Amino acid sequence: MIDAAERGVHVLSLEPIPAAALHLSSPAWRDAADTVRERISFVPLARRSSAFAGITELLSQFGEIEAIGVRVLCSPAAGSLGARLFGICELLVTLLGTPETIDAAHVSAAPTPDSLRGLAGHMTANIRFPSGKCASIMASDSSPGWSRAITLIGPRGVIDASDHRVRWMSPEGQILDDAQMTDTKDPVTLEATLIADSIMASLTPGLRGRPIDMNATLAMAQAALLSARTGHPESPSMILDILSRA
Repeated sequence: MIDAAERGVHVLSLEPIPAAALHLSSPAWRDAADTVRERISFVPLARRSSAFAGITELLSQFGEIEAIGVRVLCSPAAGSLGARLFGICELLVTLLGTPETIDAAHVSAAPTPDSLRGLAGHMTANIRFPSGKCASIMASDSSPGWSRAITLIGPRGVIDASDHRVRWMSPEGQILDDAQMTDTKDPVTLEATLIADSIMASLTPGLRGRPIDMNATLAMAQAALLSARTGHPESPSMILDILSRA
């Protein structure tokens, strides 16, 4: 993949590249120029969706986010559980930064791997961020079709967002904003549409936005894998510290 990117090819993948935090310290990835690494894009990325754009427009008015809930379900054709976990971690890092701890549980016929590659089944996790903020996640690659939803809670109410709709309600229950994102109801059609839109955004500089914070995102995902294996909360900061010494 790096070789192709070095030749100027834009690489689009349903699976995260690299697939493990320690791969970030490999010579091939570490020594590649930033412009080369940025030619490798993960799709579909929530931050490059119309739903997230709708959330972004509201955040300056919404103010502080105290808690987040994220649920992403898909069929195996749209990518693995590892891909869904990576996308969720990238979204949470974007909104709240690197968490203090993540306590994850993984359900699968196979053991939890030490890499996002090959991660399948279902995962839930409770996440603690600095200043007492928190998040919960649910992800699966065993759904009949695509379903992605995020809830933001703060002093100014609740924002519920999906790939269909973004709605902001005040603490008193008043609807402050309500926007329709898509009329597509069929989850399989929606899945293909979102992947196509994400590909377009990845190839369009004006829509791409800032690069993924790979260190923080993969450290969080790696901590989730480790937690699922140990049965205890794990710290992304510990993973980042290991990377800094590699």
